[in-house]
Amino acid sequence: MGCQDSLIDTVRIYNRPIADFSITDTGCGAITYIPTNNSQWGGSRNWSVTPSIPISNPAILQPIFSFPENTTSTTIIYTIQLIVITDPPGNCKDTALPKTVTIYPTPSVTFTPSNTDGCDSINITFTNTSDPKNSELIGSMTFNWFIDGLSFSNNQDTNCVFTNSGIVDSIYQIILEGTSLHGCVSSDTLDITIYPD
Repeated sequence: MGCQDSLIDTVRIYNRPIADFSITDTGCGAITYIPTNNSQWGGSRNWSVTPSIPISNPAILQPIFSFPENTTSTTIIYTIQLIVITDPPGNCKDTALPKTVTIYPTPSVTFTPSNTDGCDSINITFTNTSDPKNSELIGSMTFNWFIDGLSFSNNQDTNCVFTNSGIVDSIYQIILEGTSLHGCVSSDTLDITIYPD
């Protein structure tokens, strides 16, 4: 009869983490988003963004991502990545499917008046020269015109009769607020001076 020996040992299998998260996927800058971390069995985390933007703390459960204003003419697409690692001694790792966040450009809202001053009861036409950016047409935007804080028109171009029945100059503040079809907002302001007769 031959020699025999045996060995019994314990093998520990650690849980592999499951990395998963969700985040708002579109917006207009500057804006901050906080992801919802749906990961399981993770002890530590590593968040990253390409192109790079400020992250409050890339190792915490739900950091704050600060997306800057998009001052270009096209959308900027950011890719968010999450890696989850179990605590030692396991050190098992999982990488979540990357998510993208699209930040749309801020529209350029501008207008030109037919006159910036005049006498009582002058009719001034305002021509909208806004650019929604992102290769979109001005007709894709919505507009709101204000005189001294009061809305007076939602048309692309507009006009108004300005009066002055007093003895000193009247100054009216005109604001055009424009919103792109992605909800990005900008505005332009100028003053109209109306002289008394």
